[in-house]
Amino acid sequence: MRWRGSQIWQGVEVGEISLPDITAFNDNTIEFLKDHERATVSFSQGRYKSRIRKLAKEKPGECQIVSENKDGSLCAHIPVAWIRINPGMDLTEEQREERAETMRQIIRNHDYSRYEEG
Repeated sequence: MRWRGSQIWQGVEVGEISLPDITAFNDNTIEFLKDHERATVSFSQGRYKSRIRKLAKEKPGECQIVSENKDGSLCAHIPVAWIRINPGMDLTEEQREERAETMRQIIRNHDYSRYEEG
């Protein structure tokens, strides 16, 4: 690898290929072997690190934090069953608006009084 400074690799700045990050570390990885039950994950992205920390507290038998590194990344073990590849729905603008209107109607018609104390 040909690095110049901490931000440029072969003439391409980090911000050109990913969102800029204060640390310039932005790797997120998932590794597991076929027919194994445990995966190793490593995250630099805050929302995933927060999620892993929460799961490690809630489910210590299933999610274990292996290390929190100096670069800010977090490495953990999780069940392979937790890994999902779930692409978003490709909705037209009209479909989005129909769903939004349906949700607005549900919210308007919801009986919140049953949640009130008294």
